[in-house]
Amino acid sequence: LTMSIDGRLYLSHVDILSYNFDTSITDLEWHHLCMVRSGGLFRLYVDGLPGGQVNVPGNILTTGPFTIGALPDFINDQYYAFWGTLDELSLYPRELAESEIVALAGAAGGKCTEVVPSVPACEPQPTGLVGWFPLDDDATNLADASLSGGTSAAAFGPGYVRKAAFFDGVNP
Repeated sequence: LTMSIDGRLYLSHVDILSYNFDTSITDLEWHHLCMVRSGGLFRLYVDGLPGGQVNVPGNILTTGPFTIGALPDFINDQYYAFWGTLDELSLYPRELAESEIVALAGAAGGKCTEVVPSVPACEPQPTGLVGWFPLDDDATNLADASLSGGTSAAAFGPGYVRKAAFFDGVNP
């Protein structure tokens, strides 16, 4: 999932394919984004509401390394770097139900690491979570530490839930 400089959201495999969702985010508020895949159909949800869909014919890469926020290398003489703040990235090996998407979008406290009375309402983790990157201080994967990554492009600071990763759109 990629965002262009003008706020358009699209599915992209850098330098291979790009599909526009015809949805944009142009304010500076926090938004919950969820992309669900069913075969070649990718559906986008913004703040729990449908935000468009694209159909990708053929196979799409689903194995191998991935990046959060920026690619570490030049591709066609340019870096691909996100400008903005990311918080609470999650990956599931299954399609989430709309009710799960709505619940996660509305959780003021994010996903629960544990039940603590002083923490605002958090949402229990949906079943099958394989990647959960809170992005509080690093790219640790709380669902599977063996899939944790580096943080070369990120700075960490205030987020929607605890802390978040900020990317400057320049540095890989």
